[in-house]
Amino acid sequence: NQKLENIVEIMSRVRDLSVRHLNEHLLNQADFVFHPDHDSLHWSAFDCTDDFIKNGHDCAKNEIKNLIHKLDSFGEIDIEIPKETFWTKVKKKLFSQN
Repeated sequence: NQKLENIVEIMSRVRDLSVRHLNEHLLNQADFVFHPDHDSLHWSAFDCTDDFIKNGHDCAKNEIKNLIHKLDSFGEIDIEIPKETFWTKVKKKLFSQN
């Protein structure tokens, strides 16, 4: 646990936690998610773009059969599209007068 010293650090931490929570929520709603290997690369390693692309390509190449199988399993099933998305719910809460 890090000690937060000022409002900027606190707001930065709040943003980080909010983004993490939102990402987890969106990933949990996905039907299929690729997880490329990036453990050896920090997200800000902009000089390693080729490595990120290669890792994503390798992951997709390895997972494509699983994705095709997953898509085939949908078959003729009618997929119901929700009338309200996560974002419309957020907007409603943020901008409602209640």
